[in-house]
Amino acid sequence: MAPQIDYTVKVFKPIMEKFGVHFDCDIRMRGYYPKGGGEVVVTVNPVKELQPVIMTERGNITKIYGRAFVAGVLPFKLAKDMSTAAVRTIRKEIKELYINIQPLQEKEKPAAMATA
Repeated sequence: MAPQIDYTVKVFKPIMEKFGVHFDCDIRMRGYYPKGGGEVVVTVNPVKELQPVIMTERGNITKIYGRAFVAGVLPFKLAKDMSTAAVRTIRKEIKELYINIQPLQEKEKPAAMATA
């Protein structure tokens, strides 16, 4: 039930960089519920001291990007349906905003898939 690795790369990493922590994240294989089994290699550059930051302003949302993944035998249509539902849900709250939720089908080899 951990956050998707995309959260670490797209949200957590930029925040850590403000503190002076730099790392690379190589996604070797995605894992999917309930089996998991994803593989990620993280290389962190050591730091002696974290830099202080001020993050009190929230800012404005200007765009929303996302991905809807399916893997293995799941049909690509499922990713499209998830993408459409996500856009529809966001539009209920925020009318005028660029939204791009990309449906993707993971190839079998780079994904650890659930088995029945």
